[in-house]
Amino acid sequence: MHLTRNLHTIDQAIRLLLGIACIYLGIIDQEIINNKTISILIIIFGFINLAAGLSRHCMVYKLAGISTYHKENRKI
Repeated sequence: MHLTRNLHTIDQAIRLLLGIACIYLGIIDQEIINNKTISILIIIFGFINLAAGLSRHCMVYKLAGISTYHKENRKI
């Protein structure tokens, strides 16, 4: 299965940072979030964003027909 890139570099970076932050909050720093269910949901959200950032493809964007990725046509 081929995943077409639909995330811009900035969108990708934001998702990677958000994913890492959510995983950190859910797993490492458990004092901030005391509810186990919410902690698990934040971890799942973090892994989804991390996967989207690493693959440069967002399934929700594909279903909605959205793409933030635009090929640049630069003349050298």
